[in-house]
Amino acid sequence: MKNWFKPKSIFIKLLIIGWMSILLIVLPSFFIMSYFLHKSEQADRVHTMTDSIIIQMLNARIAEKNFILRDLQNEKFYQAGFSNNLQAHRLFTKNAREKIGLLIAWQPDNANNDADRLLQMVDEYSNIFNELVETYQRIGFKDWGLLGQWRKAIHEIERQITQMNRTHMHESLLQLRRLEKDYLLRGDIKYLKDIRSQISELRKDALKIPNREAMKISEDLTTYENAFHQFTLLQKKIGRTDEEGLQRQFNDVIKRMETVFDQIMMESKADYESARFDFRLTSLTIYLLGIAVGSTVYYFFARSISLKLVALKNGVLRVGKGQLDTKIPVITKDEIGIVAEAFNKMTTDLQQITVSKNYVDMIIESMADMLIVINAERQIEKINQAVLDLLGYAGHELIGRRLDVILAVPAVENVFIDDIIRTKAVRNFETELIRKDSQKIFVILSGSLISDNGGIVCVAQDNTERKHAEEMLRTSERELHLLSSKILETQENERKRVARELHDGIGQALTGIKFSLENAVRKLKETETPSHLKDLEDIIPLIQFTVDEARRIAMGLRPSTLDDIGISETIYWFCQQFEGIYKNIRIQQLIEVEEDQISEELKTVIFRVLQESLNNVAKHSKANCVQVSFLQKGKIVELVVEDNGIGFDPQGAAHQSAGKQGFGLASMKERAELSGGRFTLQSAPGQATRICAVWPTEKK
Repeated sequence: MKNWFKPKSIFIKLLIIGWMSILLIVLPSFFIMSYFLHKSEQADRVHTMTDSIIIQMLNARIAEKNFILRDLQNEKFYQAGFSNNLQAHRLFTKNAREKIGLLIAWQPDNANNDADRLLQMVDEYSNIFNELVETYQRIGFKDWGLLGQWRKAIHEIERQITQMNRTHMHESLLQLRRLEKDYLLRGDIKYLKDIRSQISELRKDALKIPNREAMKISEDLTTYENAFHQFTLLQKKIGRTDEEGLQRQFNDVIKRMETVFDQIMMESKADYESARFDFRLTSLTIYLLGIAVGSTVYYFFARSISLKLVALKNGVLRVGKGQLDTKIPVITKDEIGIVAEAFNKMTTDLQQITVSKNYVDMIIESMADMLIVINAERQIEKINQAVLDLLGYAGHELIGRRLDVILAVPAVENVFIDDIIRTKAVRNFETELIRKDSQKIFVILSGSLISDNGGIVCVAQDNTERKHAEEMLRTSERELHLLSSKILETQENERKRVARELHDGIGQALTGIKFSLENAVRKLKETETPSHLKDLEDIIPLIQFTVDEARRIAMGLRPSTLDDIGISETIYWFCQQFEGIYKNIRIQQLIEVEEDQISEELKTVIFRVLQESLNNVAKHSKANCVQVSFLQKGKIVELVVEDNGIGFDPQGAAHQSAGKQGFGLASMKERAELSGGRFTLQSAPGQATRICAVWPTEKK
């Protein structure tokens, strides 16, 4: 047996031992489970059958109550002597007897005779109920039974006394009916004596009357007295309360039945719990026995395997220390024996072929970029010389520490490593490292996940020079924006100066020339003939045209209304001038702003944006309607120019306008942004064009 077992694989050995342990537990458990399941099933069946019997008896009680509440007040019962409730009652009691018979058949011979007693009580219950039904039927209702005889007799007596007009007898009859009602309501037997006395008195009064009707009254009184007497006897038999007569017997048998039901239910429940307890106890014993035997077998088997694995482990450790001549004895031919043979072959191969670890270390140390290896616990495991040179640390100061020790912002560690774990690799992650002397170094980090051990290898490139170049570029850009702002400001100031010179200098000079020439012509007309002055008069309109043109050029350079009456009136004036020039374009204006909230510099920018927007509408849009709204919304002002023209491609127009002089789209956007605002353009070929510029109202 030992020689047969020895060459088998570990899987076969485990399978054989496992099946032996399972059989030691399963087979006895199966037989015990079958036995105790039979016992618990029998107890559960008795419990279920008892529940079913209780339900049948409850249904019988419901039919009984319905009979008393409904059928006793129904004349059909007295006519037929039967009802649906009686039929249902008999059906339910019959079903209960049949189920009790099954319960008796299931019980063992030496069992308690509760089921037999229950069957007797059901029979007793049925007999008492049948007797009650018979008694109720004899008592009757309305015109049936004793009540019918009673009512007919008393009604006949009442009719005859009324016809004879005997007041004294009528009063005695009323007294008799009152005593009858009192007895029926209270049940006191003293009223029976008074009733008999009252009947005797009525009979005596009737016999004193010498006619045939008086004899009929006496006979009816006898019939009434007999019917009432029989009624009282039957009522006594039934019982006026639950503690008297048949009602007491009926309730007594019901209580005894309930006690027997409770006894049977308790016994079945006790049998069920006993079966479960015995099953658990026996199963636990078998399980413990099987576990003990199986554990013993597994102990010796696992011990033999563990000794072989320990020998294999020791051999691996020796090889790890460089003892490549280590050999492991091969005892078995299972998987461990195969591994031992492979291990011996591996050590032989390692003795012949080895790869120098120093060569790999030399490659890592020669890298110009920083190399950092992080283990699964997020600790620095390996670094190259470039890390030490750039950060100024010694190797032992970083090995075993977390990456955040060299990060300027420690929270970046979690973001960077979590991204690597999620995406397997992260490239070009810009951050800052901090040297030992607290100096910051801009770097670009790249990292990837080491698949076999969960570690991470990171490469960092020094990005300080590029960051410096970007900072210089941003500084130049800020200076360029500032220069552009100064140029625009200088341009506006120069336009303002030229416009003032045109208006105040040349305009006034031309006006003076025109005035002097007109005076000279008027004086010459007094001495010369008009034909000689025609050439001078023709010069006056030319001078007036030159004055108007100078004023127009001055207003185009910078409207004086901006400084005199404000941006709102300037917009009104410019829109009127625009409609006067372009008569096919109608402008709808909506202006609601507070002048004192807008700075002088911003007024100029707003006017230039509106001026260029309307000029573009006139040149390119082919629109016939323009909506201009200049509104103040809280702490901002908004200028919107929207036409109904043919639209255009904003991308192409932006590039095209960038190379032209004047206020193109790019110039409007630059002016708005340099003044602290925001410029947006919405358009497309075949659609309306909408220009929107928004500025804060706080003065800068």
